[in-house]
Amino acid sequence: MDQYDHKGQTRLNNPPVGLVTPETDRLNGKTRYAYDPHLDPQLTWAGKSEHQSIEVTRVSLHVHERIDPATTIHALRQAKSTGRQMSLFEFSRE
Repeated sequence: MDQYDHKGQTRLNNPPVGLVTPETDRLNGKTRYAYDPHLDPQLTWAGKSEHQSIEVTRVSLHVHERIDPATTIHALRQAKSTGRQMSLFEFSRE
């Protein structure tokens, strides 16, 4: 397992220079996504089925997403296993 470590840096989650520019990552504004109401059944929230498209506020992923592989793998190794695979519809009684 490898991960990037930036020891001694004050802003650890900055993307490399030139990777993100105002032209490639606009923080302001909304993006319109069209969808086809004639597609196969899918999960739709109340009030959304009448519209032909939705607007979603764009958020820069590199600013809000913080993934540390070492922490994730450490948490998985610490999780206790029952030794059997649970059913999809079974719930834990812990």
